[in-house]
Amino acid sequence: MKNLLSDFLEKARYIIKDKEKLSELENITADLLTKCTKIYEIREGVILIDNNKKIVQANEILKNSFNIDPEKIIGKNFYELFENEFKDVIEKFLEKADKEGYSIKNRIYLDFKNSKFLVDIKAEKISLNKKIYYLITIRQKEINSITYKLSVIEEEVSNLIVRIKDFESLMKEILKVFVNSKLFDYGWIAKIDLDLKEIIPVVTLEEENIDLEFKKHSFDFNYFKGVLDMLLKDEEVIVKNVKFRNREYKKSLIFPIYKKWEYKNENEIAYAALFYSDNNLELNDEDMFFLKEIIYK
Repeated sequence: MKNLLSDFLEKARYIIKDKEKLSELENITADLLTKCTKIYEIREGVILIDNNKKIVQANEILKNSFNIDPEKIIGKNFYELFENEFKDVIEKFLEKADKEGYSIKNRIYLDFKNSKFLVDIKAEKISLNKKIYYLITIRQKEINSITYKLSVIEEEVSNLIVRIKDFESLMKEILKVFVNSKLFDYGWIAKIDLDLKEIIPVVTLEEENIDLEFKKHSFDFNYFKGVLDMLLKDEEVIVKNVKFRNREYKKSLIFPIYKKWEYKNENEIAYAALFYSDNNLELNDEDMFFLKEIIYK
């Protein structure tokens, strides 16, 4: 931040001739910049970007914790620090900071010069010398088994969404990603027919003959009564010790999917994504939120 402070004060000296006022301004400005960075923990990288998203300052933690030399990113666009597929995500992240003054994005890959880290980022909109800046803090995510598998799922699903536009084809590939991650052991997509009061399998990972047989079978609403009540309230459902198709699972996660796949801006529940695990998955609120983001993309 010292370079920004020096640049600002150098310009101020041409405008303010009163030495006492200039000295007071130096103290106030230095104090402001110190407070902007001191509130963050020492292991957090701090980047200051201007209104054009150009990096104007960065702290040494980026070098120590993320192998990114602060001097080499000054003047670069903030987007360059992330994988191309996250550009839209970063744009929305900064748009929110611009509109609301503050923004948070968890679990995103920082990727610069072969240095790749899973991080949480925060942005705070600040004003200095009547100019708008964004103070970005970057914290490396502690990666456990579930965190890693969720990040793999998100990366692979993001690539699928770009390539596949047909709903059933996309959902089949997403089911494969979820099961191949080893976080889940089985999954299927159901259509919720509110008129017929039936739950109908539409996408499975079964072999062709079993798949066709499974799809002939529909479930009465009563079979999923408690689950449906929550799904229709736009809530995901977690069920422990569930038996499905003659197999017992320790945990099942069920997510509502909306009609926007068929009709734009339609928020009525039309489908459900059902995933089953042989393990007793311990997912915290952040994990569940992350899973919902993946499903609702």
